[in-house]
Amino acid sequence: MTRILRDLFPGAYRILTLVPVILYGLVPAVYGSDTMAVDGVTFTKTMRFQGTDFTLAGAGLHRYRVIFRGYAAALYLGAGENPAGVFRDIPKRIEIEYYHAIPASDFIDATREGMERNVSRADLDRMRSRVERLFRTYRPVRPQDRYAFTYVPGRGSTLTLNNAGLGVFEGLDFANAFLSIWIGPDP
Repeated sequence: MTRILRDLFPGAYRILTLVPVILYGLVPAVYGSDTMAVDGVTFTKTMRFQGTDFTLAGAGLHRYRVIFRGYAAALYLGAGENPAGVFRDIPKRIEIEYYHAIPASDFIDATREGMERNVSRADLDRMRSRVERLFRTYRPVRPQDRYAFTYVPGRGSTLTLNNAGLGVFEGLDFANAFLSIWIGPDP
């Protein structure tokens, strides 16, 4: 994501990530009975995907240099799951709605960079074919487009863009490598 934001806002040297927003609640949110809105982007508090119930664990606004909005994102976990166990074999989902147009090639570069910072070289080598398949599924986004990446134990991870399926990827290792881009040791 660093490269994407550097391209959008030249001169970037550091970005804020979703992690501090989720964990420390730095962005005000508006709560409804069934939704949470972050800077005009609405996320449902509960949802169902592939027969699995999910509950909103946290959401926030990614800002660049405090004033520029990058995206709003939400992390969902299987109903009743504790956020501290996000990397266990549990249902998990990240939804990201974008404020700017971004070409698919920038998602590829950002994914590669994020995974390389958070996943060992040996693990990345083992997942190489799945990572390359993920890169082929990326599409450009326009403002208000929403990517979602959902892992369901025993079924794998599904990538969608505006609720249209783009690909399914097997393995908890792959799901955790992808999520580590935002909530790993070096997000």
